[in-house]
Amino acid sequence: MVSYGAVWYPGPSGDSGLNLSRSELEAVAEQLEGTPVTYDHRGVFDVVGSGKTFAEVGAAEPVKGPIGVVTGGFVDADGVGRCVIRPEGPLVSAMMAENVVPAVSLSHGRTDSGVAVVEMSLTFDPARVGSVVETTLTCDDPLAEYMSFASRKRTATATATSAMEVDTPAPAVVAAAEPPAEELTDCEKAIATLSEEHRKVICDRMEEMAGRAQKAAAREKEIEASLNEYKAKWNTDVAVTREAMKDLVAQMGADTADRWRVGSIADSMGSSLEARDLYNLVCASNEALRRARNGDPAPARRAPEAAAPVAKRVRVEPPAAAASAPAKPQSMSLRAALASTFEA
Repeated sequence: MVSYGAVWYPGPSGDSGLNLSRSELEAVAEQLEGTPVTYDHRGVFDVVGSGKTFAEVGAAEPVKGPIGVVTGGFVDADGVGRCVIRPEGPLVSAMMAENVVPAVSLSHGRTDSGVAVVEMSLTFDPARVGSVVETTLTCDDPLAEYMSFASRKRTATATATSAMEVDTPAPAVVAAAEPPAEELTDCEKAIATLSEEHRKVICDRMEEMAGRAQKAAAREKEIEASLNEYKAKWNTDVAVTREAMKDLVAQMGADTADRWRVGSIADSMGSSLEARDLYNLVCASNEALRRARNGDPAPARRAPEAAAPVAKRVRVEPPAAAASAPAKPQSMSLRAALASTFEA
């Protein structure tokens, strides 16, 4: 996921209320991880005044909610405070990628225990001049990548300053005020070839895109809030419907409810009723209404019929041969028959 490295404390400024000591800078750097990122300090007074989180305030007013999070921070050897910002949502990522919101601003307060961080904001006009988003981070460890970037930049600045002092002697303040030129990207090179008129057209278009992105983000928050409200109302409607179903079953009688299988609808129904459930419910209601109009008592429930007894299996012995039955003559061989004939 793409993150961005930003300078939130470029150094001491003319406003003494914005200046921090080295120990205070270190204390802020330790607190930065997990700090919510907002747009132009929206919602700060609501959070401080109510004690709620930015997420809670944003649920009511999306424009005041968080649009990202600070994933880490550090103070470099020159006393410059830096942080890594991870945007949340495709619209915010697009705005960051196009450098629509080029600067950052940290809200903090002083307490008895020291400096307390409130939020980091993406803005156009930071109180500390030089608090800018300066690089894109794409590695798996964006904090380490940003530390390496800051170290290389510091080395390049020192080298450029030394070269300027040797070639063209000038006051140190003037030399230090000129940052080294970084290598232009292909996009920046292409923009540099355009005329001032065309550049203004692009800037106007980017501002228009930023406005649309802000409106789309606000609309997305509104839709989410409406969806949450609908879900809460839907859950209430289902609960009320179940109670009404149970009362209807009690009024029509258990016998009718059981006959048409509507007694269990209240316990098993989800977001809607099945077509068969509706059919059974209408039939059961008509039956109960017809009995009420005719003054007929509710039909008694039919007792289940007794099951037929199961016949025991008995072994039947074959009948004994009758005593008076003549014995079946035994067959004789041909030789024995002739012998008996001649003997006779």
